[in-house]
Amino acid sequence: MNDLNNLKQTYNDIPYTSKVFSYTQPTRLHALAKIKGLNPPPLEAATVLEIGCSFGGNILPFAMKYPNSRVIGIDLAEKQIEIGQQMLQEVGMNNIQLFAGDITNIEFDNVQFDYIICHGVFSWVPESVQYGILNTVEKYLSPNGLAYISYNTYPGWHLKDMAKELMLFGSNSDLDRASRVPQSLELLKYTKNIISKKNTALYPEINNMFNDIINKPQHYIAHEYFENYNIPLYFKDFIQKIEQYNLAYVTDSSTPNIRCQFIFTDEEYQQICQYFNNKIEKVEQYTDFITNRKFRTSIITKKENIKNNDIRQYDLCHNFFDIYLKTNVEYINDSDKNYWQIKGDNLRFSSNSLVDKLMMYLQEKTPVNIQSLFKKLENESDYNDDTIKDVLFHIIHSDNTYLCYKEENLKTYDEKPHISQKLRNLIAYLTNNPNITTTFNQFNSCVELGFLAEYLSQYMDGTRTINDLITIVRKDIEEETITWKINDKELKNAEIEDKTIESSIKLMLEELYMNGFFNEY
Repeated sequence: MNDLNNLKQTYNDIPYTSKVFSYTQPTRLHALAKIKGLNPPPLEAATVLEIGCSFGGNILPFAMKYPNSRVIGIDLAEKQIEIGQQMLQEVGMNNIQLFAGDITNIEFDNVQFDYIICHGVFSWVPESVQYGILNTVEKYLSPNGLAYISYNTYPGWHLKDMAKELMLFGSNSDLDRASRVPQSLELLKYTKNIISKKNTALYPEINNMFNDIINKPQHYIAHEYFENYNIPLYFKDFIQKIEQYNLAYVTDSSTPNIRCQFIFTDEEYQQICQYFNNKIEKVEQYTDFITNRKFRTSIITKKENIKNNDIRQYDLCHNFFDIYLKTNVEYINDSDKNYWQIKGDNLRFSSNSLVDKLMMYLQEKTPVNIQSLFKKLENESDYNDDTIKDVLFHIIHSDNTYLCYKEENLKTYDEKPHISQKLRNLIAYLTNNPNITTTFNQFNSCVELGFLAEYLSQYMDGTRTINDLITIVRKDIEEETITWKINDKELKNAEIEDKTIESSIKLMLEELYMNGFFNEY
């Protein structure tokens, strides 16, 4: 109990910014499970539980998008729950509840959860709490439900363990966690510099790892490297734990280990599968050794939902033509080779006439249906069914691809732009409380609004025209309530033309439209 009290206090003392993680969202879990041939619960009226919810920022987007859903968050840290409850009240949410409590002791009456999310918790608690989490999943998961659990993994964390021990060893243990972080970061920088001069074979790997740590937010470093508990485990050990609770592995939400040329050749893959008798868990664990994997985001379900664990079934893509996807691709004009790349991902596709046409279709503002893509391309002279399937198969498994199984539209703005009351309330709350959570878009990504959007959002209630917004901006510049800068130079009111303000407002409105801020919530 003392351990849990200490753990609770650290999160009360050093809270996380509670933002949306796209790969934890029920929408993605639902889509990936359907791809694997399962029949997950519908999203529209789903019941959702998040274990370790912080302020509730990760479950807020789903609750807002699906007003008929029921969403519950639980966290050990009372301070975060109190702040989260206040935020939700001010936003006007009535289908989401937050509770402070210990997951090993809490009971839920007359409810089963279709989706259970446990992100950033499992590796950072005692083993008794890990079993409490799995017991909760077994006890309260609905028959076709899905649970998401993330955890640090070996072998990748072996090297990070070294960095952690160095940070603990080289910082003053008499200081609190937050104060030890700056000390430890300076030590990492100094050590990195020394190792670079030695030209050791390990330097590139250590350099990348140290840089990754140095660039993380300090509240993240305090919890990740200075907590009493940070227990990485091998994937095989995670499988052993969940099997004790009649649970089975489905896939990973972030970076699923799928058959692809980026890991194995076809011949290598066949040999590996044969060696491990086509057992998915064994092939996955072996792949972790090859890729030195550090982190997993595993989706699990009740054991009876998984008919077998044959890797040949895992590699199939069910309901393929029904998938809608949205991704962000860019064309790279390289001196050696031209290719397409998903932004924020190392996934690349060589440029050719057919792939170029496919990528152009993928640049739609809203998710595109795979069946419609084939229909658009089938009359092309260079049409090749296998090429399109291969490219799309890899794209749908990218972390940066939004997946769903129904059409999703973006509502445009009219002469009197209207942002829903809940979104306006959230933006207003975050303007005064910027470290609690972030704004988000229709596709479960964090969005950083500029000053103009934050400032004018409160006026976009559907009663004011764009000309009215220009007048408001002009008046506030005149009264010096706000300043207007171009190239960091502050302009006087007389120096600013109406068309300049209008152009900025229209650009802002277009950005809000692209992110779904005019959709009804």
